[in-house]
Amino acid sequence: MSRVHSRNRLIQTKLILHFQRRRKRVLRLRDQILLLRLSMLPCYWGII
Repeated sequence: MSRVHSRNRLIQTKLILHFQRRRKRVLRLRDQILLLRLSMLPCYWGII
């Protein structure tokens, strides 16, 4: 493998890792919002 090729490969790997981390963070935020909404539902119905 040439140097340029290995360097490109390294950059691609870093980008993939970066986006995977970002996606995890987004999914975690979405889950927190969903849980918050679910926990607020009984308040709307006057159950709690």
